[in-house]
Amino acid sequence: MGQWDRAECWEPPEVSLWGSKQPVSEVVVMTPKELRDLPPIVDVATAAQVLGVGRGAAYELVRTGGWPTPIIRLGRLIKIPTAPLLALLGQPIQATKDEGSSADALVG
Repeated sequence: MGQWDRAECWEPPEVSLWGSKQPVSEVVVMTPKELRDLPPIVDVATAAQVLGVGRGAAYELVRTGGWPTPIIRLGRLIKIPTAPLLALLGQPIQATKDEGSSADALVG
């Protein structure tokens, strides 16, 4: 058995995240529909999925000031506005016709 034979057989370990098992190195990427359905503010783990980075890397970027969009800190809670995330990806949020009319009703 050569040196590289063993490396080719290696699989990343699985971890349990809220009841599901995923390989440690797997980064979940969101579909366009999932991106459109995001709420106005998301947690760091969801924002990491939007950008295609790992959860740990996202928290490290927030901690060191390297996160590429604005963040909201509420005590120990960290939230990230969705609009700047989507704008960073070149997919700004577009209000639907119904959303615009309900907002107008509140103002007028």
